[in-house]
Amino acid sequence: MKTRRTVTLRYGNILIEADQKGIISLELNPGPKEYSEKSIYLDRLEKWLKKYFNGKRRKANFPLVLKGTEFEKKVWKAMLRIPYDETRSYAWVAKQAGNVKAYRAAGTAVGKNPIAVVIPCHRVIKSDGSIGGFSSGLRWKRALQSIEKH
Repeated sequence: MKTRRTVTLRYGNILIEADQKGIISLELNPGPKEYSEKSIYLDRLEKWLKKYFNGKRRKANFPLVLKGTEFEKKVWKAMLRIPYDETRSYAWVAKQAGNVKAYRAAGTAVGKNPIAVVIPCHRVIKSDGSIGGFSSGLRWKRALQSIEKH
């Protein structure tokens, strides 16, 4: 059974979703959705988010349930290896996922990241050092990078 909860932080609303195995998704700026409150994983994620947004938490302490293609899962796992307050290029992510030439496909997979913030897609930038895109908007990407700088 899936459970959902909306968390409101100073940066905006975040919709978090879990099942019996762990966290399924984290969506920034969600539209109106129905949700339920009970889940140990949602409780853990909500506490983690509050600490993260206050600059006091770096590593997640709950299981993630990744649903996607094998390549997407490899990309998402590669992003989990990007250290806090550091960035990597889409090409680096593609190489970590097993195909150095697939940087555009890696970019697409980064954009499909189902668990934003926890899987740090905000740490992925273009090879030339420019910020690149972000599915929830560049305001969020800059805010997340700023949180990690302080």
